[in-house]
Amino acid sequence: MGGTQAILDFGRWIASRPSGTARLGCSAGPLQLDLMEGKIVGVTGPDRAALVDKLGVEPADGENLITAAEKTCSGGNLNEIQAVGAVKSLLLNSLKAWFLDPNRTFSASHNPPQNPSSHSISPTHAVVELVLSSQDDGLADVILPDRNVLLTRTEGFLDLYAPLGLSEEADLIVAKITGQRTGEEIQTHSPHPKEEVGRLLAALVAAGMLSVREPDPPAIGIHLTPEPQTTPEDDDDGASRSRRLSPLVLFVPIVVFVVIIAAVWWFVLRDDSPAPAASSSAWGIAVDLGCEPHEYRRLLQVARVNDNVQPIAVTEANDGGEGCWRLVWGRFATAAEAHEAFADVPAGIRREGFELHAVEIPADESSGFPGD
Repeated sequence: MGGTQAILDFGRWIASRPSGTARLGCSAGPLQLDLMEGKIVGVTGPDRAALVDKLGVEPADGENLITAAEKTCSGGNLNEIQAVGAVKSLLLNSLKAWFLDPNRTFSASHNPPQNPSSHSISPTHAVVELVLSSQDDGLADVILPDRNVLLTRTEGFLDLYAPLGLSEEADLIVAKITGQRTGEEIQTHSPHPKEEVGRLLAALVAAGMLSVREPDPPAIGIHLTPEPQTTPEDDDDGASRSRRLSPLVLFVPIVVFVVIIAAVWWFVLRDDSPAPAASSSAWGIAVDLGCEPHEYRRLLQVARVNDNVQPIAVTEANDGGEGCWRLVWGRFATAAEAHEAFADVPAGIRREGFELHAVEIPADESSGFPGD
């Protein structure tokens, strides 16, 4: 898989926290990443001479650079942080070359690495750090070339985002990502510098935390073209002029017909019995609500330090305003089960004065709780 799609596929792959091997190809040379449960435990491909310069050790042919760094640590020349940090620096350089190469390729296998190193690097941290630290918009533009796409948080978003420990400004930008705004709209409505917002969005896309899709096409309306009006000269006898039906006259019967059909459906065809709940639906307990950026920050801080808690977007305000977010605890098969668990809600996550209530969790949020 090549081109921009390779970037999206690579992001989705690392976001799934796999055990396997990624192979990234570009003109700068191949890069192989071995992952164990979502952590990079093997790096092969970056310039070996650069590692010699940084660590003073010559890796064997095809040797995992993290393993080579570990050998340096065992020799007492460097501590672990310095050694693994040197490998991460080389990794970032290789990833940057891959992102910027229009002929980039990506493929992956899900076979766990045979000899993983005891040290690891977070691919999510590495990708986000690379994009956010860029001095220009070159990386952001190749990752997210079209900002007029809807951005949606992927499954398990909070599990990946919270450990990054980004700034309050980043949290406020993330609060605008509800699946209802395009990247361009998020940049436009944010009080933060547009280029910084763009880098953050691109970083989250590259790390697989955001998915992109084209906005739905506008609804196609029915336009009635009025008939040309007649003039006295158009009448042969000048007596009885032909009357043209106006668009309104044509439209009224259509409305009446639709109303009649709706009434028949309501009184004859409708079923008063409650619809069965979808087997894939899930329920949670709302413990807090916020509709302002600073309130979303409060919800996010609670979710970061408590298991089984997640902010979930519930409304989208008009005119470019902020949406609202519920803080939801737990996951249950039915609303009745959620009601029965009210007494089990930890006191530390309940907002004083907020009345607990069961809420249905949207399908795209139903498996994104921390710890799942």
